Amino acid sequence: MFTPRRLGEKECKVCGKKSLTVSQILGVCVDCVRGKPEKAYPYIMEAHRVSRVKYGLPVKPPKTGGGIPCNLCSNECIIGDGEKGFCGLRENQNGKLKSLTSQNQALLYTYRDPHVTNCVVGETKVILSNGKIAKISSLVEKHCLDDFSCFSMDNWKIKPNKIIFTQKFKVSKLVKIVTESGLKLILTPDHEVLVDDIFPKYVKAEELKVGDKVFCVKKISLNNVNNIPYIFDLLPDSIKIYDKNFVAWLKKKIQRKNLSIKVLSSKIGLNYSTLKSKLNPKTNKHLSLGEMKKIANFLGLDLEEIKKRIYVYGVKKPIKLGRLKLDENYLYLMGLIYTDGHTRENKNLFCFSNSNVNLLSIFKDKYRKLFPNSKLHEYSRPLGVKKGKVKTIVTKSNLKVLEDTNPVFVFAYKNLILNDEIPFNIGWLPKSYVGAFISGLIDGDGTLTFNPHPYLIIPFQTEEEAEVLNFLLRKLGVPAKIRFDKHVKLFKVEVRSIKSLKELSKWIKLSSEKKSKLKTIKNIKTERSLGFYEKLPKISAEVLKALRKHYKLPKNHLYRFPVSISRYEKHLRNPNSEVLKKVVDNLSSLKGDYVYEGLRKILKSNVYVEKIRSIEFLENLNSYVYDVTIENAHNFIANCIIVKNCCAAWFCPAGTGLGYPKYACKPGAEIGYSNYAVFFYGCNFNCLFCQNSDHKNLGQGRLVGVEDFVGEVLEDKRYTCICYFGGSPEPQLPFAIKASKMVLEGKGSKRIVRICFEWNGCGNPKLVREAAELALESGGNLKFDLKAFNPNLSLALSGVSNRRAYENFEFVAREFYDKRREVPVLTATTLLVPGYVDHVEVEGIAKFISELNPEIPYSLLVFHPDFMMRDLPITPVKQVKLCYEAAKKHLRNVNIGNLHLLGLSGVGF
Repeated sequence: MFTPRRLGEKECKVCGKKSLTVSQILGVCVDCVRGKPEKAYPYIMEAHRVSRVKYGLPVKPPKTGGGIPCNLCSNECIIGDGEKGFCGLRENQNGKLKSLTSQNQALLYTYRDPHVTNCVVGETKVILSNGKIAKISSLVEKHCLDDFSCFSMDNWKIKPNKIIFTQKFKVSKLVKIVTESGLKLILTPDHEVLVDDIFPKYVKAEELKVGDKVFCVKKISLNNVNNIPYIFDLLPDSIKIYDKNFVAWLKKKIQRKNLSIKVLSSKIGLNYSTLKSKLNPKTNKHLSLGEMKKIANFLGLDLEEIKKRIYVYGVKKPIKLGRLKLDENYLYLMGLIYTDGHTRENKNLFCFSNSNVNLLSIFKDKYRKLFPNSKLHEYSRPLGVKKGKVKTIVTKSNLKVLEDTNPVFVFAYKNLILNDEIPFNIGWLPKSYVGAFISGLIDGDGTLTFNPHPYLIIPFQTEEEAEVLNFLLRKLGVPAKIRFDKHVKLFKVEVRSIKSLKELSKWIKLSSEKKSKLKTIKNIKTERSLGFYEKLPKISAEVLKALRKHYKLPKNHLYRFPVSISRYEKHLRNPNSEVLKKVVDNLSSLKGDYVYEGLRKILKSNVYVEKIRSIEFLENLNSYVYDVTIENAHNFIANCIIVKNCCAAWFCPAGTGLGYPKYACKPGAEIGYSNYAVFFYGCNFNCLFCQNSDHKNLGQGRLVGVEDFVGEVLEDKRYTCICYFGGSPEPQLPFAIKASKMVLEGKGSKRIVRICFEWNGCGNPKLVREAAELALESGGNLKFDLKAFNPNLSLALSGVSNRRAYENFEFVAREFYDKRREVPVLTATTLLVPGYVDHVEVEGIAKFISELNPEIPYSLLVFHPDFMMRDLPITPVKQVKLCYEAAKKHLRNVNIGNLHLLGLSGVGF
């Protein structure tokens, strides 16, 4: 029907090769730029002419004989009468060089850039790679980061990534957002949340509005089928071993080691006569689990082998196990007890009460299989209200109670369900086990009804319990809503989608009348989906529209209701995942197409968007907040919502406290302080992909005198950084250097003000040296943007040579880097322009840096279409991976920036 091909392919005007990553403005591919520069050159210069004429800027650095030389940068313009320099800031007027800027004034604009404080409150829950739920406060304060990673969205996939940095501090203001399904998140005002738009974007919490749609996760998959503990693992060291067969086996092991009990007792620190009697199966004294572990450790016995041998434990009487490993029956009974029972740990007693005879019978049957020699006591509780230590119980005349003293079951229940940190934190167990626990909750206190539609409700007394169950349900692929019922003062977890209930029915097994209702739900045949989690982000509609227009597909070819497609494409409604699945199936002939595969990736992503229901600003607080930095994807999942992480924790003292107290105000993030961001107009490069092309509009700039500039910084002591960028600082370096010196001289000995430069690095070497000295002295940094390694490619992308950038980088590295290794004074970045700045370029740059010092930080930035290269896609994932691997061959500190672009828009669009 169609002949699939890649969307937006352009043809190289030199070799004729077609590719998505041939830029229309250049018209030549990277191979021809590098291998056939003489043929590519005319097209390159035409591209730069087109990009500069509209700004009134020269196409290339002037070299007019008899003109006035300018030596501020490597272009070394010789400006003839009536000509402008390449940067546009200098002009030859009647034989005199007139400059818009000097060391006493600059063309710029400035703004306050608060240091990163993007953190969430300590109660925020994240899912670790091992499947356990953790409060972020505990994760930061208690856990070893080398052992933990948490889930984030990486290239549309929900997967674990390593935590490489954490932060904690106090704040006075917070923002609380609540979504339509009851997801709640409390975070700092500048913490960015992933919000739905034509292209997804991060928005600060303080800028969110009711009705904005945030990215949420509907399913978190874990591969933990074999992650089943032995009952041994759930018991305390104080419990006793009543298993005579095991004691006899252990005694033989001691004898085979040719050890006397007397020698053993002295080695492990136990009384000889006591140990001797405990190792005699005929006595009434018994080893404790802790004592046994000491013996096993001394003898070098395999603990896994021991777990398979102990069948009888106890405190005052033996408790025989029917199963050595935890099984689904345990979890089901624990679910029942959590809803309609309680435990008394001081007496090792548990109780389950219910009026349903069938449910009581099921409880007894399952319990008998787990503990063959234990007997449940059954009695009717008298009518009335009983106040206990755990909870108040309202009893009915027909309420029956099952009760037993069983330390094994009580301790297992305590460790699994009555977790001190988070209740029933069992997401690390297999799905069937989680389903068994949820089955117990439903049978005990849940409501399953058909009026007016099938739905399930499980009530809880606390919001935390509801949140944890929501996490567990999402592990099963069943998103739920949390609703507070003010009439009964309960938090209710609700599952109302037929699709969700059917998915849940795969994992739960119910009893009595609820069992028949569940069977009815399984047999419902309907294509209608009522799930709130079916809404996909708007970018999926954009990709769909691009495919349809490219292949000239009528809407009724994609779906039987064309009006739905129209609504999606006009962004009147978010695409429904069920509809999009049918569309993708109808386009199966396009498999292999770059954009089609991107559409499929979004569909399989397990993310959806839902509206913010309420926003509340909390003030006058004194609360600790926390954040983590993720190694690969710069986001993490907090309370099922995708938020940005603290990206500033790369090596900047402002975000990390690195160099405290000499170069940083605080040992952590500098909360309450800001960066004085200085955007210079004009640039000595002409990058066709420029992310800040406004710098070419020189008329928009503001002339600022050096005295006013310095006064503004010194007056406000909340400024701890000055960062010069643009454009690029090179054409206005005299001003930047003079202003920085004046600030450092006037700030006082106790105040910290770091001086940083972000530039292309092709400035006058003498000025670069002065800038490096200022950065070294103040704790600042020089960031070199090394565009490309091949000189022909640099000319193609930037319009001029970047040879001097490497020369300047080398002398700064050799003369300054070792003087302050703990807070790097030098770093490099490279923008991964799709199809042009590939792994060949990156490896050349990385090798060059490594020969100077392999410790120098190097950042690879994911490309976003801008300026004259809007027709290129975002950097493909494959290119990023190849570049990262190439850089890691040579350098130890490699970072990937702008990864959210891949995670959100990496579909070749």
